[in-house]
Amino acid sequence: IRPGNMITVRALSGKGVNAKNELYMYGGTLNVDCTFSEDKALTCGRNMYIKGGHVVIKAAGGEASEGMQSKFLMQIDGGMVEVAAQDDAINAQGDLVINGGVVKAYSLTNDAIDSNCNLIINGGDVFASGYGMPEGGLDSSDESGYRLFINGGTVTAIGGRHSMPDKQSRQPSVQWHLEQVEMGKTYGINDVCSYKSSREYQMGGASLLFSSPKLKKGTSYSLTIDGEPKELIESLNAPFSNVGNEGRH
Repeated sequence: IRPGNMITVRALSGKGVNAKNELYMYGGTLNVDCTFSEDKALTCGRNMYIKGGHVVIKAAGGEASEGMQSKFLMQIDGGMVEVAAQDDAINAQGDLVINGGVVKAYSLTNDAIDSNCNLIINGGDVFASGYGMPEGGLDSSDESGYRLFINGGTVTAIGGRHSMPDKQSRQPSVQWHLEQVEMGKTYGINDVCSYKSSREYQMGGASLLFSSPKLKKGTSYSLTIDGEPKELIESLNAPFSNVGNEGRH
């Protein structure tokens, strides 16, 4: 898919866009609407590369409705990717690598960004909103020995749980465990990171994960709700600091 192209697909059943082998997107606009289909909206049989352009995906037809899926590597280098899905919003069965661009992933019942292998964020602006426990915003296959690496970019994730950033991650992160998250309230870290909630998490609570180049190891930070301090990090650790109920992760 090259710059200048505009492709719109509305699927009433089956997949929206299915590449048997690899899929490359260099630019243009790809709009896939699977609101009435219980299948995957955008999928490929091997690797998927998003290097530019604008991807908009709706996949909310049923429990198996996934947004984007690659059978092997998925790599996002630029552009804008916006996915809302019933099941996983973005899923790679191999490594999932985000080097740049804007990525917004929202899942109604499952993980927002899910890799069956390693999940590596090197840059970009990433927002991931997943369901409550045991699902979450960022999920690498840690039970199989794979890891989440956050090396750069601005990352905001909300959900019941997230994979913990690996100790080799090059950028600090904060994971804040909350007994509940209320709609419309703003959760933040000083003036560095903030998230205004668009959904509620009650039973089982939720975890907020923030990562930013502005977070500095050894610095103290206040975690706030609507500007009111609630938790204190006396000295930010690397690669991450846990705040709140640490047994939840």
